[in-house]
Amino acid sequence: MMSCLVGLCELYRVTGEQRYILPVINAWKDVTANQLLITGSGSSGEHWTEPRRFPSEAANNIAETCVTVTWIQLNQQLLRLTGEARYAEELERTFYNHLAAAQHPDGSSWAYFTALDGRKPYQTEQNCCTSSGPRGWAMLPSFVYMLSEDGIVVNFFTPGIATLKIDGEFVTIKQQTEYPANGKITLTVTVPKPMKFSLRVRVPSWSNLDGMKAKPGEYWLLRQIWSRTQTITLDFLIPSRIILGEGSAAGKVAIVRGPQVLAFDESYNPDGPAPEAVALPGMQLQLKPSVTYRDPDGNAVYETTGKTLQPAGNLKAGDSLTIRLVPFSSAGANGRQFTVWLNQAAGRASSESQQ
Repeated sequence: MMSCLVGLCELYRVTGEQRYILPVINAWKDVTANQLLITGSGSSGEHWTEPRRFPSEAANNIAETCVTVTWIQLNQQLLRLTGEARYAEELERTFYNHLAAAQHPDGSSWAYFTALDGRKPYQTEQNCCTSSGPRGWAMLPSFVYMLSEDGIVVNFFTPGIATLKIDGEFVTIKQQTEYPANGKITLTVTVPKPMKFSLRVRVPSWSNLDGMKAKPGEYWLLRQIWSRTQTITLDFLIPSRIILGEGSAAGKVAIVRGPQVLAFDESYNPDGPAPEAVALPGMQLQLKPSVTYRDPDGNAVYETTGKTLQPAGNLKAGDSLTIRLVPFSSAGANGRQFTVWLNQAAGRASSESQQ
């Protein structure tokens, strides 16, 4: 289905006829409202489900890697055709979460289906998903930067250098950042002669630019005359937030930090209860980096306070404990059980709903 929608985008690019693009946008709205998981993929058994079911368990055969990659293709098409930040937002969600989660951190294997709860069934045999997954990653450099009618657009935040041609001249843009560990982005623009063009930088919908006027979910705009080499430093807020589950995850909560969905992994909680027996108290969320753990990608492991719903080791049911959370992308890398969706203890949590 999504490959057919990608084809309609190409027809629209060639013909300019609205009858080709409008069904694509309508389908995109339906998927994001009724099918898309918190991690930026969807499907059960390679089919869409009843609206807002949001399956999460391994038995549901959810989020085939080919589905994840064709969702990336569709958002890439719509981003190129419209220039709207909402499509780049979905690309970021998918790359940081479900595409990365389908691949083992060492790059050796892929999961055909990747559940939000359970274990990851990595495999090395050649199939459609072990082909599609790398193809998805190969697309990423093509839309970190894009050209608009009047300048450069920055869609994603990652270290690197790009050379773009503007009005017949080669312009170099260099990006330095540790995003999403923190929100500091340094952009250095080098031009061969004084040139006037715009620079647009995407502001994630969940963030803001510290001390600068910029609307979340849109592009921050700087239009000026550039000369020689100039450097701009932006600082995004990286909030942590609680998402209330719906559908199959009703009554549960997930924790998201910046663009990354976090998960409870047995490997980092050796003395705690099983994932299904962990609850998040109704409290204002506070995350802090662990001083003893890092995940296989070198990312921070975050700690917060939770409760156990059943005895475990020296813990009694109802006891408070420190729970450690890793990015969903690396959860379960060593074959242990993990879960994105935690039980919700009594009380209220500061939260927002799953899309």
